[in-house]
Amino acid sequence: MGSSLRLFALTTAAFLLGAIPAAHAALPDHVMEANASRMAAGAYHTCALRTDDTPTCWGDDGNHQAAVPDGTGSLRAIAAGDYHTCAIKTDRTPLCWGNNSHDRATLPDNIGTVTAITAGGSHTCAIKTGGTPLCWGKNDDGQSTIPDGIDTVTSIAAGGDHTCAITADGTPACWGRNTYGQTAVPDGIGPVTSIAAGGYHTCAITTDGTPICWGYNAVGETTVPDGTGAVTAITVGEYHSCAIKTDRTATCWGKNNDGQSTVPGGTGAVIAIGAGPNHTCVIKTNGNPRCWGNDDAGQASIPIGLGKVSARPAAPTLAATVPASPSTTATPAVVGESWPDTTVTLYASPNCDGAIIGTGTPTELAAAGIPATVAIGATTEISAIVTDANDQISDCSNTLSYAHTAPTPPVVDPPVVDPPAVQPPSLTPEPTTVLAPTPCTTTPKAPTAKRTALVLKAKLTSKGLLITAKAQGRVTVTVTRQAPCSVAAKVSTTTKRATGKLTLTIGVPKGAAPGTLYTVTLNAGKKRAVATATAR
Repeated sequence: MGSSLRLFALTTAAFLLGAIPAAHAALPDHVMEANASRMAAGAYHTCALRTDDTPTCWGDDGNHQAAVPDGTGSLRAIAAGDYHTCAIKTDRTPLCWGNNSHDRATLPDNIGTVTAITAGGSHTCAIKTGGTPLCWGKNDDGQSTIPDGIDTVTSIAAGGDHTCAITADGTPACWGRNTYGQTAVPDGIGPVTSIAAGGYHTCAITTDGTPICWGYNAVGETTVPDGTGAVTAITVGEYHSCAIKTDRTATCWGKNNDGQSTVPGGTGAVIAIGAGPNHTCVIKTNGNPRCWGNDDAGQASIPIGLGKVSARPAAPTLAATVPASPSTTATPAVVGESWPDTTVTLYASPNCDGAIIGTGTPTELAAAGIPATVAIGATTEISAIVTDANDQISDCSNTLSYAHTAPTPPVVDPPVVDPPAVQPPSLTPEPTTVLAPTPCTTTPKAPTAKRTALVLKAKLTSKGLLITAKAQGRVTVTVTRQAPCSVAAKVSTTTKRATGKLTLTIGVPKGAAPGTLYTVTLNAGKKRAVATATAR
């Protein structure tokens, strides 16, 4: 695989929520499945599904991996790999775009519909409807060749040059490159509920929630920290690993040179987590995404206006209530204090795995004929998930019941008597002095040039911003735009591999106001150069 690996590969699609053991289950299966693949961290790009299920990607787009194809529409899941991206459409057919070396983005003719998809270093895998695994793309280490006997799987994860899956009976299996033992499943591991394949190592969760990792361990990426305890999800990058603990907080270990293993303060509880090679992203319980770590190509910078990316049960959708006795009223009772700003999701059976009776605030439920009151229930006829005012989702609670209470007599309001009309005094308005706005005369100033070994030039042409440079190796080119009397805004970030002379043309809006300053910053390792071009 080599040291130039840039990969992201996670279980079952893209973002990992994992199969949560029953003892730790906090969300119903349909919520877990919906959030598990709504965000994906690739090598230098990240993708997400908006709340309307349409995709968006940001970061490096040098191989068009962040350019969602026109007409893609809504998606069920999205996955990001080395320099390519894959997804599952609403009709369960897959699609891929971006770098297509080794045909990693070319779908096999026999693929049909799928239930999961995962993108690795230079290969892709999916689970066909019915459970059959299928892989394509690079195969020099056998990573795309399904071993004999593995006919049905429930989960699959593509790593750098290896692949792992969970068979129908929960047994983990891995194949492909095994230089560092990344495909050598430890003896006695037993059934697992989740598995994740990274650059040179693999991690899984056993049925009691215990995380276990194997493979390369140069920087502690397979050494689960003491005190981690049971986890509900696990994900791996190139040299680091992350998990969600049972209290829904995120934890990471391993390489931390870019801060990829340092969970930012204030992150709080999360419902999904995913690791790229050197950056990490989560979906918070309020639905908002957050990323940290390497941001050379903008892959860890959440686009302004993206908003929430998590899927929640539809609200308010109400079904028939549980019938009460003829002389009483059926009222869902929630144990605890009254929550005026909460959202309650009620289920028609214990463990939050039955049909949804209703979802909404207490006011919405009451308007639909299902008033939410406070009482202590002793039965398990229904269960609920409660979201509080801080968007923290409660654990599934079975301590709920229908409280049978006598109907409340109607309240008769007193007649309304209109007060006598009072004619307001006639007032002459004071004259208003309108001040003419002060014209803006501020012109953006170019940054002070510094001596550097790099050569960088920028020029505005009829085709866009022409950038020429002399550099070697991997470079990142960032363009910002600042119009007069405004703040600077990022136009694009592009990552390329230069072998001497580098030429780029960046599309910029035509008709820019005179004085608009375009600033080009080129980073090559520890070297940095800046060039500017001004609209006339």
